[in-house]
Amino acid sequence: MSTHTHNTFTVRKRQRRGLPLWQLLGSDGQPVEQAERFIHTLVLRGLSPRTRRTYAYDLLEAYRWMDEAERQPEQLVGEDLVAFIDYQQRPPPAAPSTINRRLRLLQRFAQFLTGTAPVVDAWRQHTHALHFHSRSRRGSVRIKEPHRVVHPLKDTQVLEFYSSLKTWRDRSIMLLMWAEGLRAAEVLALTVNDIDDAGSGLRIQGKGDKQRVMPLADVVSMTLRLYGQLERPT
Repeated sequence: MSTHTHNTFTVRKRQRRGLPLWQLLGSDGQPVEQAERFIHTLVLRGLSPRTRRTYAYDLLEAYRWMDEAERQPEQLVGEDLVAFIDYQQRPPPAAPSTINRRLRLLQRFAQFLTGTAPVVDAWRQHTHALHFHSRSRRGSVRIKEPHRVVHPLKDTQVLEFYSSLKTWRDRSIMLLMWAEGLRAAEVLALTVNDIDDAGSGLRIQGKGDKQRVMPLADVVSMTLRLYGQLERPT
C-alpha cells in the first residue's frame, strides 16, 4: 500500500479483490465520500487500472484547487472552470492536454453529484478568449492544444535501435510495439499464455478489458521464441 500526499488530501493505493484501487483521503485520513462514489463508477465502467489511477490523481488536483478556492464540488459554476484553468497554469504549468482532461473530469464529477455540469455560456467575454475555446454549444471549455507532428523513424534508424538492444526480451518488446502496434500497457500485461500453441497468434488485453486476437509477423514470432528459449527456459 502506498500513499502520496498533496496539501491536506492524499491518494492511497489499496488492493481490493486482487485489483488496485485508488482512494482520495481527506485531512482526517478518511475517504472523501463523494470522490469514493465517483471513483466506484469508474470501476463499474470497466476502465483500466491505469486510467482509474490517472483520474484519481486528477480529482486530487481538483480538490487541492477547491480547498484553496473554498469551493465545494456541488457549488461549481462556469466561472470556476476558468479559475481552475488559471490554477493549473501557474508555474510549473500543466500540459494543455492534462488541463483539458482535468476539466472534463471536473465537469463529469459535478454532473455526477448534481445532475448538471457547470458550463461557460459567455466564454468569449473572458480574458482567456485567445487561449481557450468551446467545443460544444453547451460551453464545455477546452484550452487549445498544440498540433503534434509525428516524424516516423527511417528504416536505418529502426535497425540501429534494434541492434543496440542487448536482450531478446527488449527486442521482443520493441517489435511488439513497432511491428504489431501494441500500446506499452498492453505489452506489460502480456503473459506466455497469451501466445497460441503455434506461436503465430497473440491474445491482447486492450483498453476497457477488451480482448482481441492478432496474428504475429514471422520476425516477431521468432524473437519471442528465442526469448522464451534463451532467457526464460522452462
